[in-house]
Amino acid sequence: MVTEIEYLKIPKIKDVVYIQGIAPGAGYVGRNVVGYMVYMLNAKKFGELYSDSLPPIVGVDHDGKGLVVPMKYELYYYKGNKKKKIPNIVFMIGDAQPVTTEGYYEISDTILDFLEEEFGIKEVISIGGFSTGNLVEGREAKVFGATNNLEHAKKFEEKGTLFRNTNVTQIVGAAGVIIGEATRKGITATCLMGETSGLLLSDPKATESVLKVLKEYLNLEELDLSKIHEHVKEVEKIISKIEEMEKAALEQLRTHHLKKKKKDEKIGYIG
Repeated sequence: MVTEIEYLKIPKIKDVVYIQGIAPGAGYVGRNVVGYMVYMLNAKKFGELYSDSLPPIVGVDHDGKGLVVPMKYELYYYKGNKKKKIPNIVFMIGDAQPVTTEGYYEISDTILDFLEEEFGIKEVISIGGFSTGNLVEGREAKVFGATNNLEHAKKFEEKGTLFRNTNVTQIVGAAGVIIGEATRKGITATCLMGETSGLLLSDPKATESVLKVLKEYLNLEELDLSKIHEHVKEVEKIISKIEEMEKAALEQLRTHHLKKKKKDEKIGYIG
């Protein structure tokens, strides 16, 4: 296995808006936003992405039954409504970033090629956080944007997203790579970043600000934002556990490599 997508079913939708949120990221904004939308819109799961570029971790279910949960990304869809000008949406959420540079690009290419072939991609929106080092107090968190289409960005600017003269100079990780690969493939793509201090494990204020932009941009009047704080706390528990597992797994790998290196050094050189 390298990277592959397993289908539970293929929904009958076309011209999708693809929205991606992968943990951890600053303030878990991406994972929180997309996970919340999936939950509140009752989006339907239709596929899972597996890759040997994801962390070497197998989780155990949270219900206490002892069932193994492989590391994966999950794909969901939400059927739009033409009369209400709501587009068809595909979401992808994940609880860990790839562990190799190649993995970021491979996973991004795989999902973009799959979506284009099966549905056709109208646009890509990745979600992340932008760390400022300062707590946001007494006001709403700002939403920053970066895009490959300045004309298209005007639609987000009308909803309050800031593109021009910001301190954003680079986008690290899955949120950035998917935009870069979409650009290379000629797909309109935008990254929305919620303003977060970077001091909070999970930032509900940044999450809420990005959700407000998306709710208006996608004409999702039915998206209830009243349960954000409750949802963010639940996600925080899950991600914290996964991060602990990931650290332990990487530490085991590091220890193994060190032992192997010492053993090889003892063998010496015979020529």
